Amino acid sequence: MSISRWSDPAPEAQEYYVYIRKSDEWALVHRAGCRFPRHMNGAGGINGRSNTGTWTGPFACREDAFGQAEAHGLSAIRGCTYCKP
Repeated sequence: MSISRWSDPAPEAQEYYVYIRKSDEWALVHRAGCRFPRHMNGAGGINGRSNTGTWTGPFACREDAFGQAEAHGLSAIRGCTYCKP
């Protein structure tokens, strides 16, 4: 039996966010429940600029989030290693 570190909501209820660092040419996709988007929410975060990048979202599905990241033509796009989108 496998036990997860967090409980996932139903797939249709999951939202995703993308953190884009154009200056460094990379983006990270996060689940809505990830601690990183919540952390940035008070510092210009979600749908705004942080000190180093831009948060966009929410996106209704994983494919839309990765598609948004790819639309920026960045050299590196990956999922967060904490929330594993």
